Amino acid sequence: MSKKNTFYITSPIYYATAAPHLGHMYTTIICDVVARYHRMLGHEVLFLTGTDEHGSKVYQKAQEARKDTQAFLDEQAAKYELMTDVLDISNDIFMRTSYDWHKKAAQEFWKRSFEHGDIYKKKYTGLYCVGCEAFKTEKDLDEKGLCPDHKQKPERIEEENYFFRLSAYGAKLKKLFKENPEFVIPEGKRKEMHALIEEGLEDVSISRHKSKLSWGVEVPGDSEQVMYVWFDALTNYITAAGYAQDEKKFKKWWPADVHVVGKEINRFHSLLWPAMLISAGVDIPKQIAVHGWITVDGQKMSKTLGNVLDPFEIVKQFPLSAVRYFMLREIPFDSDGVFSFKRLGERYEADLANGLGNLFYRVLSMIEKYTDGCIPQPSDDAVRTYEHVWKEYNEGFRAFRFDRALEAVWALLRSADQVINEEEPWKLADPAAKQEVKLNNLLYTLATICHHAAWFVYPFMPSISEAMFEQLGLNISEEFKHDVKKIALKPGTKIKKGSPLFPRLV
Repeated sequence: MSKKNTFYITSPIYYATAAPHLGHMYTTIICDVVARYHRMLGHEVLFLTGTDEHGSKVYQKAQEARKDTQAFLDEQAAKYELMTDVLDISNDIFMRTSYDWHKKAAQEFWKRSFEHGDIYKKKYTGLYCVGCEAFKTEKDLDEKGLCPDHKQKPERIEEENYFFRLSAYGAKLKKLFKENPEFVIPEGKRKEMHALIEEGLEDVSISRHKSKLSWGVEVPGDSEQVMYVWFDALTNYITAAGYAQDEKKFKKWWPADVHVVGKEINRFHSLLWPAMLISAGVDIPKQIAVHGWITVDGQKMSKTLGNVLDPFEIVKQFPLSAVRYFMLREIPFDSDGVFSFKRLGERYEADLANGLGNLFYRVLSMIEKYTDGCIPQPSDDAVRTYEHVWKEYNEGFRAFRFDRALEAVWALLRSADQVINEEEPWKLADPAAKQEVKLNNLLYTLATICHHAAWFVYPFMPSISEAMFEQLGLNISEEFKHDVKKIALKPGTKIKKGSPLFPRLV
């Protein structure tokens, strides 16, 4: 299959130090929605998520738990795998950087960068934030000398480490950003990275001595050093795609179409990662899509405040489809957003129960009552393709503005409700009115809108989409063999009206 028909998307691999939280949930759902959208368009998709299992923070957590490090990681990774199941995530790969095949491929990547002359060894004194798994400069800290993200004072470390010559890549990265302004989206996040390049890039430490950190991938040719977490972790995106293992597979999938990341790890993906790839002679990914943070009722998540939300508990309180819909409808990708159970409830009632669910149930009820439960035969002028909605929907996806894509769909649903209120099909159904053709056209139009809606909501709410297709008398696996530009309802199809899609919340 040619590259244009494939699509490779990755979430970050999450630190296996604690249980999944709302932020992990949000990023993973974003990736799943994009992956399903591309499958819907007929693309062959590779979707990666997983866990980052090396570094100081992981090792410390295992020690605190008084567990063998690998046993601790197995327990943690299982929680993230369970999250993918509970959230109905369609990932093709669950990556773990403790896999032996990943370690070997990461070591091969190191060798190629080393041979290029971009890795060297020197003694170093610096400030290291365990929470970030990164060295900090004084300008990176707040006025109290603390890491602004973790509110902790970095450790002062003096040791001999290997460094990556990031400083040599300023001009190449600047050229990349100029020639490909869509490389980092949204624009504000790209400008932040461009500003860092203008300030001047510094070489970064990419290893630790085993006396300081024994848990990691051993540096090729130096048994006393292990790779620093980012030089190991970032390579997961290529090792999972077959790098240094399966050339045919790697050629098929790489470069990745998009890495989806939170803004706190933007610089590692948008600056360090492309420089590493250029150094090792590997193509860079096509795009880095950077989303904002989520606050809970306007407050940043914090263990101290007790507002770190558990994904498993969220989906116990609300249907999964509603949660998936809410997070992408309510929270704009390009800025920070707010998670609120109150707003989730309001969206459920207004958009889902009273919106999509009510319209769908009304339309199927009228078809059941007025045309013996069969999709009626329309006249030619009643057949519509809703190309304008698909255009807005696709534009929303291309810009990672899922809220805009969904708004285009809900505008169509509202127009259907308006047509029902204006045309009053119950009056057209009166034999004395002699309006059979108009009634059939109207019901076919409404059924077509429901049919398109079943496609539109698939990436966001796959189980709801499947239920809609089934109640329309269609099979989702057969539907997905069609080109979305040519979908049409076949008159005479027998509907199978079932229960409401969105029952009232207790």
